[in-house]
Amino acid sequence: MANIPWVDPPRDDDQPIENLKRALTNWKGTPYMPGQCLPGVGVDCLRFVAAMGCAMEDREMIKTNQLPRDTAFHRPDLARKAIRQLMLQFPKWGRITVPMALHPGDLVVVGPKGIPSHGMIVGPWQPELFHASSIGVENSAWDLTGPRELNSVYRWIF
Repeated sequence: MANIPWVDPPRDDDQPIENLKRALTNWKGTPYMPGQCLPGVGVDCLRFVAAMGCAMEDREMIKTNQLPRDTAFHRPDLARKAIRQLMLQFPKWGRITVPMALHPGDLVVVGPKGIPSHGMIVGPWQPELFHASSIGVENSAWDLTGPRELNSVYRWIF
């Protein structure tokens, strides 16, 4: 991931990114809590990604299925299905086969051997990734090496 640059391209509509900035500020520090989706109270990885998509579209939170924490390792089929279902809810996130750069609002999915296990949102301020980790919503360094093997990238279509 260190070789993929962060680019903030001009857009016709800045509102989704402004919504994302507000949402990230609101959610930062929310503790990890499986099955929950309330800023400051608790959220898991899947619901955090869904909440950021909803914020960008300025719409109510969608329903998501609860998955066991390590679904990618025990039930890869369910992990893949969860990503497919999420993408159906957010058609503005289009999959990029070979990303040349990452843009604010992109959804980065990581996991071993092509199995989706964790989703992160590319930050709007600088090269950083926002996600619900085991300690809660945080921003991480621009690094996807080791266990964070890049699986897929979904670009928000403005």
